Amino acid sequence: MRNIVRLKILSDTLTPEDISERLGLTPSRSWIKGESDRKKASLNMAKWNGWIYDSGCHSDVSLQEQVAALLHALEPMQDSVRRISDLCDVAVSLVAYSGPNKSIFLSKKLVALIAALGAHFDFEMYDTVD
Repeated sequence: MRNIVRLKILSDTLTPEDISERLGLTPSRSWIKGESDRKKASLNMAKWNGWIYDSGCHSDVSLQEQVAALLHALEPMQDSVRRISDLCDVAVSLVAYSGPNKSIFLSKKLVALIAALGAHFDFEMYDTVD
């Protein structure tokens, strides 16, 4: 099982540098609209400016624990993230690589904290074969 949790911000107008300045954080990864997608072997061009901040957890940590760690790290800039969510698409992205019958549970408290950021969820689940 492998999990990834991150804050993902996409914008047509704000650059990654603008987002970093407004949040006071350095992203784990960022890109500029029109750049080729470096993670994929393709000629696809990014449609938006992108800014990603990873949970900082190892991939074997549960999704719930990674979400909690991410939200704890973002707590000091919660108001700044909320303001950016009025200008950009802000998501808490959860990616799970596992076998069949994977379930996701997030407590009401974590869901409320994500809503307070002005963020939505972006879930991706992939079956892996052992």
